[in-house]
Amino acid sequence: MSSVQGELDGINQYLRDNDFMLNEARDLYSRWQQLTFEDKRSIVELIVKDIIVAKDEIEINLFYAPTGNLSHHPLLKGGERGNYPSC
Repeated sequence: MSSVQGELDGINQYLRDNDFMLNEARDLYSRWQQLTFEDKRSIVELIVKDIIVAKDEIEINLFYAPTGNLSHHPLLKGGERGNYPSC
């Protein structure tokens, strides 16, 4: 029984993490045009693992980071700056 509860807890955490990331992405999208170049660069550097340029295509690989790592980024709601002005 405890293993089933553990699986359910894991699924619930996964869903909460996905909701968190979706809300952060929507919020970031709504503020993107007002961010400085430096802030945009910081976000891109945080999420892009690498960029592969081939003859006929460009591949951009993103990091997968558990929300705990991103929640402290200063440009996200969970970040150290706390509440920021809406843009």
